[in-house]
Amino acid sequence: MTVDTSHLQDRFLESKLRAGEVLHERIRTRVLQGAGRCTRGPNDWAVVVVQGQDLLNFLSRREVVESLPVELQAEIAFGIEVSEVPADDLVLLAESALEQDDIWQTDAEPDLAQRRKDATRKPAENIEVLAASARREVRAWTLVWKQEWEAAARAAVDVLDNLPPVKMRPYRAFWAYLGSAWSALAAAENGDDAASVDRASQLLRTAHKEAEGTTWLKEVQPLPSAPIDDDPVDAEGIENIMSKLTSGSLASPTKFSKRSSTMLADLSQKKAPPYEQALVELGVFLGASESFKPAGQGRADAVWIWESAWMTVEAKSESDEEGLLSMEYVRKADTQMDSVIADRGEDGAPPGSVSLIVSPRRVVDPDAVNIARPHLYLVSSELVLSLAHDVVRAWKELRGVAPGVEGETLREAAAKVFWEHRVLPTQIKERLTREPIRGTT
Repeated sequence: MTVDTSHLQDRFLESKLRAGEVLHERIRTRVLQGAGRCTRGPNDWAVVVVQGQDLLNFLSRREVVESLPVELQAEIAFGIEVSEVPADDLVLLAESALEQDDIWQTDAEPDLAQRRKDATRKPAENIEVLAASARREVRAWTLVWKQEWEAAARAAVDVLDNLPPVKMRPYRAFWAYLGSAWSALAAAENGDDAASVDRASQLLRTAHKEAEGTTWLKEVQPLPSAPIDDDPVDAEGIENIMSKLTSGSLASPTKFSKRSSTMLADLSQKKAPPYEQALVELGVFLGASESFKPAGQGRADAVWIWESAWMTVEAKSESDEEGLLSMEYVRKADTQMDSVIADRGEDGAPPGSVSLIVSPRRVVDPDAVNIARPHLYLVSSELVLSLAHDVVRAWKELRGVAPGVEGETLREAAAKVFWEHRVLPTQIKERLTREPIRGTT
């Protein structure tokens, strides 16, 4: 059983729109269907293999498992626990399950029975809202299929009006955008009808407001005349990049070449000290106002500070790929933002600040999942290296266009280059926060 075959819309909902609560209900349904096909009756039994890191992480989340039937909760908990035994023992256990022999009946079945007894099913958050919305959404898409654009736009507004304004913001942004697009089609069909044109414009502004903190809508349909770096953190990042380019630490071609090549080399290997220093250097190239490694025990390996966004980075570069990301690692990373807050004498971090664990291990200990804070994310070493290559390419392109260009023209060029390479601060955050350890934030 795997979710690797999820289609483009699923991946858009999860990685770009950040509407995980919508996608997760679909995945829960697939899990139920997949397991259900193996055991149609009370006297059936089977060994179900869960394949893929994404699905394993999904089934490690307490809020996900608790929304499933108690029978499946027990089986998942049992499966995760026994998956830690040596491979040969796991094969023997699978054979015992298929044969339903004395070992299985004596040891495993009572364990599963007790787990079922102890489990309690809790409805997933927002499930009733999504169920009620489904009818409205089907009506909207039916009208789209018929190319009845005016009616479809009104149906999209009906969907939008009935989605909660706080917890469903990403999904509201999606439906506001659809309503805007369908209103624009209705306007074109009716000779640029003023009411439809106005509604399209208003819904697009609503979509951008609800999509705050993501970049997908700016990529698909930016607001007219809005600068690329209209987000305050992006504007700050570009200011820092301009300063480093014109007179700062990266102004010299020789220093730039040496520092960028060293950073990429150190992020390509596993030894902790050079890897951690490379993370600090990466923050400099990304345009952070401050990038440093805090002194003291249990501190982050790198901290990237923009005035309106902070990121702490904990690196486990020397870990192998096998095994679970431990509770020790998660507990340590959980506290690193608190340390930065205390160091700076602030009441709290800016909204949307995040903590990252960079590790080759892709599956988290289920007990660690349950203690992870909502702002904690898992990032692969490959993704960090890819980001580093992208920002170096952006710098090289910017250095190529900079001679003879200055002032606002150079600033606009810098924003455009970094946006196209997807390394503005808002894009950096989006790229690095695709795997929340605890689930949807």
